[in-house]
Amino acid sequence: MIFHKATFNQPDGSLGGLVGAILDITERKEAMARLQESEERYRQFFEDDLTGDFIARVDGRLLACNPSFARIFGFGSVEEALGLDMRNIHTDPGGREFLLERLRQERKIDRVALEAQAPDGRVLHLILNAVGIFDDRGELIEVRGYLLDDTERRGLADQLLHSQKMEAVGRLAAGLAHDFNNFLTAIIGYSDALKGMLVDPQQVRCAEQINLAGERAAALTDQLLALSRRQRLQPVELDVNALVASLKDMLQQLLGAEIELIVSPGSAIAPIMADAGRLEQVILNLVVNARDAMPAGGQLTISTANLLLDGAQAQAFLDAKPGQYVVLELVDEGQGITEDVLPHIFEPFFTTKQKGKGTGLGLATAYGIVAQTGGFMSVESQVGAGTTFRVFLPSIVSGAC
Repeated sequence: MIFHKATFNQPDGSLGGLVGAILDITERKEAMARLQESEERYRQFFEDDLTGDFIARVDGRLLACNPSFARIFGFGSVEEALGLDMRNIHTDPGGREFLLERLRQERKIDRVALEAQAPDGRVLHLILNAVGIFDDRGELIEVRGYLLDDTERRGLADQLLHSQKMEAVGRLAAGLAHDFNNFLTAIIGYSDALKGMLVDPQQVRCAEQINLAGERAAALTDQLLALSRRQRLQPVELDVNALVASLKDMLQQLLGAEIELIVSPGSAIAPIMADAGRLEQVILNLVVNARDAMPAGGQLTISTANLLLDGAQAQAFLDAKPGQYVVLELVDEGQGITEDVLPHIFEPFFTTKQKGKGTGLGLATAYGIVAQTGGFMSVESQVGAGTTFRVFLPSIVSGAC
């Protein structure tokens, strides 16, 4: 309650008395308490919401956001995130104006797929829901909305799609290779027999060319089997450092004088179980790929390391399982791979080389061999800065589990 009081005097100036008024403000106090409670609930909801809530001006200035918004864009705190200019998050320069125009027309937008870029360079796949705030003249002045981070789900969906595509191509390749091998067995066998029956040197050379073509075709079917992960492997215990060291001279000759080969073996590298010949094929494919990426010369570094991959880290890679791995890394100083090409780099028959310069099976075959061994591969690249291939091979210490 609020009590107001005042005194009054008699005509002769003496104190005449006291008057007062009592105002009951119980309802107002209760209303204020309810308002404060409501504001506190809203603030708590805003801060604890799992979606990225934000309020931004049309000019891109961020007025408010919650911790989830800060986390999505890679900031350590809300205070840091408030320095973000919302105009800079759009990968498509015209995308922001398109969304603002939709808000002006529709006043709210729901479940809009948005591709954004975090300050650290990560590409984010977000779902946007937003409402427009307008002034008395009907001008859009603020955007209030929330973002759902769909990046991880999109990544897993892309991995599943890629895995299914590779499995389908692998089944097709395995079937073709099986039937093709039956024909090649007859061609190679009869050409061998024919060589022994012929006397004329020119005819013998023709038979030898038939035999050589058959052997080359057999090698191609072998690649198809590797692609389908159905090769007959002969795994033995291997020291990756020793294997790379034994190949060093041959790899340097393959690279040529303009490319320097640096081998940096890790210490106490765990042994692996793999087919030595097939693993050499993987290394050769990657080295040839690096050579072709450095026509003007450069440096190729091959290194090894032990790695313990936990469940969270394994989710970032296709075909990866948690466990102990030996990582074989090849880093070149080549031209790099563009962003549109990078997702297709391990796909069968995909090549950026000129016609006749490659089959598009080299990297796909390498991946198939590694996958059949129980491992996986990854690639990182930047145009003009080179490419890094990593081969993850389960170690005997624990294996992938």
